Amino acid sequence: MFDMIDSLVAEELEVDIETYVDIIEKKCTHWQRQFIIFTVLSGREDKMERAKQIFKECEIG
Repeated sequence: MFDMIDSLVAEELEVDIETYVDIIEKKCTHWQRQFIIFTVLSGREDKMERAKQIFKECEIG
């Protein structure tokens, strides 16, 4: 089940699954992970750009 969620979120963030898992597990805070994942799963288009921005911030460090 988690693989399906990871795949869905990675696709929405327009990154490959390996990159997504590495960044979400190693570089994002608990709050950032929750926001990104819950935004994608909820389908909240109004928050999607913010989720992508947070993910990029995690990636940069």
